[in-house]
Amino acid sequence: MVGQEKAKQACFKGFGNKFFNSDRSSCIHKLKLTITEEIDIDASYVSFLIDAAIKRKVQHLDLHWCGVSKFFTKPLKVYNSETLVDLKLSEVLLDDAQIVYLPCLKTMHLEDNWYPNEATFEKLVSSCPVLEELNLIIHEEDIKAFRVHSRSLKKLNLVRSYIHFISSVLAVVIDAPLLCCLSIYDYASESYIVNNLESISKLDISLVFEMKLIRYFIENSAILKRLTLRLVGNSARDNYTLKELLRIPRGSTNCEVVIL
Repeated sequence: MVGQEKAKQACFKGFGNKFFNSDRSSCIHKLKLTITEEIDIDASYVSFLIDAAIKRKVQHLDLHWCGVSKFFTKPLKVYNSETLVDLKLSEVLLDDAQIVYLPCLKTMHLEDNWYPNEATFEKLVSSCPVLEELNLIIHEEDIKAFRVHSRSLKKLNLVRSYIHFISSVLAVVIDAPLLCCLSIYDYASESYIVNNLESISKLDISLVFEMKLIRYFIENSAILKRLTLRLVGNSARDNYTLKELLRIPRGSTNCEVVIL
């Protein structure tokens, strides 16, 4: 088994060294790396591959560290790319890079990653000046409060499932003036705050979470145009939920509530 693992590592590195040879000058349009336990490549070598792709002006980068116990322990140069437009990171330990700037990034997908502190996530998002879409799937061991600050963000998809920190206050703060599409699947967070929505925004919200958070959006969204709710449960519970929704005073007289 040990011999087979070493052979796989050698094969992977041989291909990587040849394909990412520094003598090559051609650009890389898209790179997808899925690191599994079968390969078990150390983080430093993966960093080498990403650095090489950044130098060759990669535009789409997808990195998935699948079920491997070794994670990145230092900032990646992917945090400073002038060509990336689409970035996907899954199951990666993200360090707190001192300088973060992704001037062309428009779409970012972050799934089950680990963040050393709240500032790391906030810095990564706010340092993408043209970011339009953020897909965020939060791991149960992630930090308790997430703050999404972006002057350009238009679409936010957030998934946060049940976690073990049941006694802790789990908060999400959204500060995105141009936001027009918000989708939330959340049974864990206890507090949502949405700030600084511009009056010209047309906000379409889809929610799957507790009634008190639905009440928050209905009562406090003065410019809300459409609210989509997906009911899960038996018919008696659905009828009760519908009655509760009808009793909630709406902050927006033009709000359309759609029940799925």
